[in-house]
Amino acid sequence: MPPKKTNQDYIDKLRNLLSQKLKSYGYSYKEKYQFEGLKTDIAVVFEEKVLAVFIFNDFKKKDDIKISTKLKKVCEESYRCGIYIFGRFKNRFYQVYPHGIYQGEIVKARTNIDKIYSDINRNNNDLKYYLKNDDTLKKSIAQIKEISEAYKDKFGEQFDKLIFQELNYTMLKFSRGGNILFSEDLSPDCFENKLFKSILKQPASKIYRYMSLNTFVDIITSGKILVGSILGMNDKSEIYHFDKNYDKDKYVENIIQPNNFKYLNSLYLSCYTNDTKIDNLTMWRLYADEAKGICVEFEPTDKIRNGFYLAQVEYGNKDDSPAYEYIKQITGFNPKFYDNNLFLKSLAYWKYFLKSKDYEDEAEVRLLIHHDRSDRNIKKEWGLKYGIPVPYLLIPLRELPFQISKITIGPKAIEKVILERQIRILLDEKEKEIPNSKNIQICTSKIDNYR
Repeated sequence: MPPKKTNQDYIDKLRNLLSQKLKSYGYSYKEKYQFEGLKTDIAVVFEEKVLAVFIFNDFKKKDDIKISTKLKKVCEESYRCGIYIFGRFKNRFYQVYPHGIYQGEIVKARTNIDKIYSDINRNNNDLKYYLKNDDTLKKSIAQIKEISEAYKDKFGEQFDKLIFQELNYTMLKFSRGGNILFSEDLSPDCFENKLFKSILKQPASKIYRYMSLNTFVDIITSGKILVGSILGMNDKSEIYHFDKNYDKDKYVENIIQPNNFKYLNSLYLSCYTNDTKIDNLTMWRLYADEAKGICVEFEPTDKIRNGFYLAQVEYGNKDDSPAYEYIKQITGFNPKFYDNNLFLKSLAYWKYFLKSKDYEDEAEVRLLIHHDRSDRNIKKEWGLKYGIPVPYLLIPLRELPFQISKITIGPKAIEKVILERQIRILLDEKEKEIPNSKNIQICTSKIDNYR
């Protein structure tokens, strides 16, 4: 009587068959693709889904046409093999450990097996769809690069590097609706965000915010800055400025959709100005309590949280803004180039950095925050703004992508000498809440002819 096969025997058989398939195509078995399990006497469950899943992931990252052609066959064969063998393993496991008899590790193992088998089938379908549309994705990349040629001189070196050195078709995928999109999730360093940063001007080494003395003291004493909802802007037309210029039909649709309010209530905006407005009399008058307030200088840092977007505002309309023109072309509204639209997920956030040319004198820098979930470091409250209840965030200064580097006292401030000394004492007492507090400079405006 032949010895009874164990679960490990089925695992070994799967590994051997997959390894043979790889070797037949000249792709050597890699040590990192080892399968590990739980307790052998209970059940062996893969910590990794199946070897072919890793092969597929490797394949998508390759930009070498010759390697990709060979790996296509590897993927197709190994997926078929993996599903067949793992399916047999699943059935065998269920025969040995029927549902409802065992508890603990057995229940956990059954759950893991079901998830793994589901993942393998889903990845197999993704692979088939990917291979089927492979040529379309390559064509789309070629078209994006063709469009981008005209913008190389307008957007600069970083844009050139991203489009003509980094971008390749393995970075794209199809959505269920048939649009093309970048496969990676949004993060500060994802390709989409780097692309938008390259077509929008990044802040200079310093940015500035003029404010009343009351607002300044509130920020320093609490160690937090208030960031208001985008629905609390005094000029509501800014909310739809991009959509109105980009696509008239979408603009109308956005206004009448009730679900759009949930999205807008997750967006928060904090406004600053660039280094062309240092100690500027007009800014003092408009934003710092008729020059009796404070101007805070911030220095951008390397850290930026996921969901935070920082850049200078691009001023222009659809006919005089390179950013508008480029976004409109690569996202498929120019029928000369696309059968499938390119969907940019992060456009939902970066579009608020495009503003009418009428406001160009503001030289505005914006911090946009997408916040739609609980966060113990960021507190959400509600208040009234221009007669409308809107949410706002209280962001700890340590969570911002910049830190205070200098404080300038307004030209019309009262008791400037006393004020300067008291601000220094306040900063010293709040050193735990204020990053770099010991090195913050304090000075007085050089404007001496204010009337």
